[in-house]
Amino acid sequence: MKILYLHGYASQFDPDSAKIKALSKIGEVDGPDLDYTQGQKNVFGKVADFAGYGDYDLIVGTSMGGWLASHACIALGTPFVALNPAVHPSKTLKKYVGQTVNYIGRAFRIDEETVASYSHFNTEGGCGHILCEEGDEVLDARYTIQYLEKSYGTTLVPGGSHRFESLADHLDLLKYTTHICSVIWGSEDSDDG
Repeated sequence: MKILYLHGYASQFDPDSAKIKALSKIGEVDGPDLDYTQGQKNVFGKVADFAGYGDYDLIVGTSMGGWLASHACIALGTPFVALNPAVHPSKTLKKYVGQTVNYIGRAFRIDEETVASYSHFNTEGGCGHILCEEGDEVLDARYTIQYLEKSYGTTLVPGGSHRFESLADHLDLLKYTTHICSVIWGSEDSDDG
């Protein structure tokens, strides 16, 4: 299985992270370094360019990467799993307007116009699953589940944090999501018995 991983805001693709190591147990994982301060159009362009180099079976994204996965799913025709996704980034990113630092301490800046460029989480035409940890200290996990449960399968996991700590415990769900979306989209023959 080939997995496209989309990291969150103020982060980067880190092959040594716990999430990438967990995903590596079920497939080959790669992903671009994304700069969300460049706005929705530029971020989509970067993902589309990057994805053109691989035929992916699954997109996995965390936080803003989960939001992005919901949109990339449509463009790439690839199922997704969103971990603690941002559902209204044009609202949740407002607290970062101005100068801020990323998770490794490097300063960067985002403006109001860029924040406003981000649409809501895609709820139409995609195929995927939403995984949220109740302990998410950045986004309201219960709201996320309620907002997205009519469009996607959802799972609310006890404990955890915004970084989504329990991914290794949910790898079978990721494989199942890939399979079920392939069946739904008709790209794989269903074996009913």
